[in-house]
Amino acid sequence: VEGLSLVDEALGLLTPQERARVRDVPFHRVRLPDPVKQARLPGLPAAWYAHDARGPRIEIFDRAVEPPGRFIGRADRARPAALAIVLHELGHALLHQERRALRQREASLVAEHRSLAAHLEQEHRRLQARTNAHNRTPRAAGLAELEREFKRFDAAKAENERLGEAIGALRDQLGRSMRTPHPAVTQ
Repeated sequence: VEGLSLVDEALGLLTPQERARVRDVPFHRVRLPDPVKQARLPGLPAAWYAHDARGPRIEIFDRAVEPPGRFIGRADRARPAALAIVLHELGHALLHQERRALRQREASLVAEHRSLAAHLEQEHRRLQARTNAHNRTPRAAGLAELEREFKRFDAAKAENERLGEAIGALRDQLGRSMRTPHPAVTQ
């Protein structure tokens, strides 16, 4: 892949954890057939992160690495301008991976929350029926057991409320993840 040193340099700016998260994202150098056509297409990206049926990948087009000679950063630490492009696409890959993991966690929490809510509803109906039966025929021993069951019900209800709060916090985190720039971009 032409520009491999550029990819290596961009990956070197990531933390070890970030590099591990994008380890399976391949880079492809895509040559477009006609440079004159490219010049006529100002909206053509320099690179992009794609994730579709073929899997995630970063495609780097001619515009990212040609013409050489453009630089970013301080004069004493100048780097190729294409580095910012590759870092940008790595940011998309990291964000996509993070958001996918958050959405999977959200789906898991929602399913657990719904399951517990259904169980609580069923348990509430059962306890209500036992309470009604107890009220018709009072028995001291049955009352103690009923009180224990209500305590277990209250504990399960509190757990369900905690899950609801966790889902809310996760959704807040999903919203914030779209607005947080990577430290390599802000340095």
